[in-house]
Amino acid sequence: MKGCIYRTYGRKFKNFILIIGIFVIISAGLNSCCTKMYCPGADDMGPIEFLNFSSDETDDVFLVYYSKDSDFKMVVDSFPLEIHPVSEGDKFYGYSPLNIAVEYDYRLYFTLIEKVYSISEFQTGKSVCNDCFLSKDYYTSMDAYKINGNLKNSHILQVDKLTD
Repeated sequence: MKGCIYRTYGRKFKNFILIIGIFVIISAGLNSCCTKMYCPGADDMGPIEFLNFSSDETDDVFLVYYSKDSDFKMVVDSFPLEIHPVSEGDKFYGYSPLNIAVEYDYRLYFTLIEKVYSISEFQTGKSVCNDCFLSKDYYTSMDAYKINGNLKNSHILQVDKLTD
């Protein structure tokens, strides 16, 4: 009698282990098909996009970092931006040597056209990136910010000469 019970449960146990093993292999295979992407978020927003500026106007642009909520009175640091044109004509990207993140407020100074853009009051949220079969990556996304006091709903920092 003992041998009969062992054989019945032993086979079921082996089948159970086999099914679990197959499930693990399939789920690992499906997860490995996911392309892991970099998820730019509120901690590292990347370059600033400039729209409707001429190349002459973007020759001399400075980014000044201010302590958050200091009403642009406590300067942390400032840098000239490295500006790169995009093939679309009047679109440029400005790169800062430091990460641009929501921990600061910013002012952009266009010295040649004597224009200043104030960027502050960042709004963030939780977003999903790399949504794969059994796993997801979450990151803090930038959802909106104010430029010269006007709310702009965008995931990237963008300055438009015609509208901002």
